[in-house]
Amino acid sequence: MPICAPAPAWRRLLKHGVSAIALALSGVAHAERWTLDASVGTQVTATDNSGFESRTRRDSDVLIELTPRVGFRGEGARLRVGGSATLGGVHYVDGTQDSRLLPTADLLATLEAIERRLFLEAAAVVTQTRENPFAPRPEGASTFNRLETRQGRFSPYLQGNLVTDVRYLVRSDNAWTATSGGTAAEGDGYVGRHVVEINRAPRPFGWGVQAERTDSRFDDAAQPRLTQDVARVRLDYAFTPQLAAGVRGGYEQNNFVLDGRGDGSIYGVNVTWRPTERTDLNGFWEDRFFGSGWRLSFSHRMPRLAWNALLSRDLGSAPQSLFTLPATDNVAGLLDAAFTTRFPDPVERARIVQDLIARQGLPSALGAPLAIYAQRISLINSRSASVVLLGVRNSLGLTGFYLRTEDLSDTIFAGIGTALTNNTQRGATVTFSHQLSTLTSLNATTAWTRTRELGQVDPEQSDQYTLRLQASRQLAPKTSAFVGARYQLFNSNRLDDARETAIFAGLTHRF
Repeated sequence: MPICAPAPAWRRLLKHGVSAIALALSGVAHAERWTLDASVGTQVTATDNSGFESRTRRDSDVLIELTPRVGFRGEGARLRVGGSATLGGVHYVDGTQDSRLLPTADLLATLEAIERRLFLEAAAVVTQTRENPFAPRPEGASTFNRLETRQGRFSPYLQGNLVTDVRYLVRSDNAWTATSGGTAAEGDGYVGRHVVEINRAPRPFGWGVQAERTDSRFDDAAQPRLTQDVARVRLDYAFTPQLAAGVRGGYEQNNFVLDGRGDGSIYGVNVTWRPTERTDLNGFWEDRFFGSGWRLSFSHRMPRLAWNALLSRDLGSAPQSLFTLPATDNVAGLLDAAFTTRFPDPVERARIVQDLIARQGLPSALGAPLAIYAQRISLINSRSASVVLLGVRNSLGLTGFYLRTEDLSDTIFAGIGTALTNNTQRGATVTFSHQLSTLTSLNATTAWTRTRELGQVDPEQSDQYTLRLQASRQLAPKTSAFVGARYQLFNSNRLDDARETAIFAGLTHRF
């Protein structure tokens, strides 16, 4: 069910969808369970290099941060809402960098408009990220090399059973992306993903039919509308109740590939394995016009351990990130998975996770690659893995990632890309927390990232290393204080090398 209206109509559609969900609150509020988790944090940081200038020319400054946050969840007979929002801000006392508000948000609402048939889903994501992957990426609330992204999504969908064991889905995902704070709004635009599919679960034989269109439009009159049309048929066989595998085939058309070279057949295989409710592996491999495409995801959880891994190779653009990127609070997500069995109530579990993060001084997120905000479709090869291990007094979190973004040959984008759209990003983060006593803990976090240009004899490259040490003390049941220090080192063969040393102290109170 593609939506082909002009831009003003898209915005009206998004507005009406969100309004429909908001109006539904009054009709179902009596049946809902609402929870609210609010907090406020403040931090003062003294840095000797606020702008990551060269090692011989540095500007010291004092940063004052204020971060009020609210998280909420509501569940009713036909409505589910949840998420969090932070209206943070940072002030530079000596004015060496711009003082700014730094809001973040991750919100999702789903309304069952017609019982077991029609659903309306709306989401909003606001993130603070970095514009240039080759430039320094300051730890903390720095406004240097900053990019704010705002994404809204509206997704109406129909689903149900045609017969007892045959299900259907008709879904239209519509996402709008806007950026600010950078030198150009390169990622602004719309992407729609519209799917019709019919599936029968393997018992032991199963099958599926799918038709999908991806429609990308950028806020640049010179950019054409980009479409990807794919039709697939899938045949599956369940070898056991936990293991199923199958084959797939289909055809695709892409209007941004020259001379019709983006049109052709698709074939591949897929597998699903879920030996227990705690372990899940699923993936597929396909032969596409650009070569091999794949996606393999694995997750496993135990009472004190949770980890996941994701490998993929596919086409993508910046606005599509709302459909595919993992949650920004990946530490909270891993802890939530580890606590699932012990605390089955999601509301109670979310509160316990936030308490643990505050008490042990854990970072809310481990390292991740920067999304490339450019008005183009790229070939993206991604690998990532994260794990968190909880002990009686010690906690350990690790993550690693690899992201290769490059222009496709034989497309309208070939030959006009830059290092910003043709590069690899690698990185790793390790965080360790030790509980000295019931009220006091120590945390050490170290991170490394490398960005390297593709396709050049003398490629541009930058490396950054970060070390952060923090001591936390619980002053009251809902109040924690912390002090710490950090060191950051940046090396580049194009930009000036830089280093930064900072000390900080802060207070967090939960209501």
